[in-house]
Amino acid sequence: MASPATTQYVGCGVEEDILIQLESPDKQLGLCFTQLVVTGVLDGAAAERYRSKCPFLIRKLEGKPITTTQQLTETVKAVKGKGGTEYRFTIERCQVMYTVKVGSVSDSLGLSYQNTTDGVKVIKSKAACAAAGLPEGAIMMSINGQPIHSYDQVATIFADLKRRNILIYNIGTMPVMSPSAAPTAPAAVPPSPLQQQPAPAQPMPQAERPPESPIRHPSVHSIAETETAIPPMPFFEPSHDNAAKYSLEKGLQDYKAGKYSGLSFPADRNFWHNFQQQVALGGQKAAAPPHYIMKASHEPDNKLTVNQGFMQAFVEGWEEQNPHIVTVYSSDGKERTFHASHEFWRNLDNKIGKNPPGGDRTMIITSSLRPGEKVHASKEEWNGVCMEWEREKNLTQEERDAHAARRQNEIPQERETAPPPVRGHAFDH
Repeated sequence: MASPATTQYVGCGVEEDILIQLESPDKQLGLCFTQLVVTGVLDGAAAERYRSKCPFLIRKLEGKPITTTQQLTETVKAVKGKGGTEYRFTIERCQVMYTVKVGSVSDSLGLSYQNTTDGVKVIKSKAACAAAGLPEGAIMMSINGQPIHSYDQVATIFADLKRRNILIYNIGTMPVMSPSAAPTAPAAVPPSPLQQQPAPAQPMPQAERPPESPIRHPSVHSIAETETAIPPMPFFEPSHDNAAKYSLEKGLQDYKAGKYSGLSFPADRNFWHNFQQQVALGGQKAAAPPHYIMKASHEPDNKLTVNQGFMQAFVEGWEEQNPHIVTVYSSDGKERTFHASHEFWRNLDNKIGKNPPGGDRTMIITSSLRPGEKVHASKEEWNGVCMEWEREKNLTQEERDAHAARRQNEIPQERETAPPPVRGHAFDH
């Protein structure tokens, strides 16, 4: 069992200058910091635009090196005392370091991750990683001092450390702040240019109720109170669909031409079940060596042997069909991530994309292909869109089960046993 370590902040080595402008001398900077590490920014404060850079170290203020919090406070007061409304900081972005310890190289780290447009994102943090406090949603920046930029780098580094029997992993991350997790200044605290301890969050103020959405499903209410829907996408089936077949063939050609430089594998249950059936229907293209040996974390006893080129081509085709990595931020602080098609995102945008925030619209939905854009929705509205999508695309649970049963009946009862792997790789999906 791993034991958690104290969270540490380590500079990334790259400095940048920022300018914080106050509307008036009595306006707050709103920096929440520990030592000289800014870990958050208060809502409505002058520095709010720089919240996405947190955590960061304050290196200089007005060109003067800052080494203590006392220096920082005195310099801020000096600028304020002259009626100044501009503060020029030199900052250094930080990694948040987590020390993960395991008892032996066979122990599970409990880590699942995937490539995103922001970097390698932690999708699941369990076992030793959870005990060390490694948060889900964080972007991994380094492992034991080695910088990382892609999924295959992470796999290579972990494999190398295990071969050397190393049991301590220092994982540096750039945290991703949920849009709903911004700190809020408490009403009882008098105005101050700096806030040395992060202020406790206040309940969301009651806003004027936004216009009622035209999307209403009477059956949604019971679902909305208990769960947040994750919509399934249409199946990717080279065995039956010509467009998918063409995509797979193109991917196989790319594989033979050596165009794949790394590995990626979506952490998506719908993908996994879709992939399993297509491997069974893929014939020798899917069964021939060289192989990967794969398993899903939710089905640890179900190992799948598949041709390496088939796997990479299938992933490429499936991700082309579902290029959006959609993240749903709920009011309970949880994040849910899934892959979606262009059609689903357009449908979502057309239905509720213009919703104003406020009222019961406490959910925020984002896409990796639409940086900076946010869709605001209540849980009822979101689940309504998802249910309508399922009905229109014949993707309700009953229809998906029936579809899977039909495909299962098409799988040959006696498949030729594949030869043992020549070069295998194990993946914990």
